[in-house]
Amino acid sequence: METENLIKALAADATAPVTPHLWRRLFLGVMASGLLMAIFWGPRSGWSEAILAPEVALKQLLPLGLSGVLLWSLAKPLEARRRPLAGAVLLLSLCAGLWGIALYEGGNLWGRTWWQCLLSIPALALPIGGVLFAGLRHRIEYDSTRSGFVAGLLAGALAASVYAIHCDDDGPAFYLLWYTAAILACGLAGRLAGRRLLYP
Repeated sequence: METENLIKALAADATAPVTPHLWRRLFLGVMASGLLMAIFWGPRSGWSEAILAPEVALKQLLPLGLSGVLLWSLAKPLEARRRPLAGAVLLLSLCAGLWGIALYEGGNLWGRTWWQCLLSIPALALPIGGVLFAGLRHRIEYDSTRSGFVAGLLAGALAASVYAIHCDDDGPAFYLLWYTAAILACGLAGRLAGRRLLYP
């Protein structure tokens, strides 16, 4: 086919691009993750009262704050996605500082359920990551590996906030370490998935 004919054929293609609808997809993913948590893990006893304690509220709010920063970065225009994730780095640095303080004050590093965190958070991130990647496949990524990493971190952070409703290990030295490790594991899995599934 000659070049001019190819251009005309492409111009005649009236297929409308599919909108990713990231917010809608994330809402559905979080609802599915929450349903799984309720069925297989169950909320902790007295969660509504426990959340009033500062250390428990922090366990819930830090992953949500990280999710907001990551979603803002992921939803930016194509060219803007080239910029570094300064907000996420700042928040993770704050977590590292808080963890150091908690550890210095004698916090329990291992807790009782560290291995459950490492397994449960990625498991609860699967439905969130699944719908998120399905949406991201409808757009062109500047860097598919980086976008996959951010999407994996986002799914992990939201899953950590869902899992926190179940988790009754409230020591900051514990959850700042193991929640962060589980979220980073989700990010690495997302990086691999982005390289294979997203369009550069």
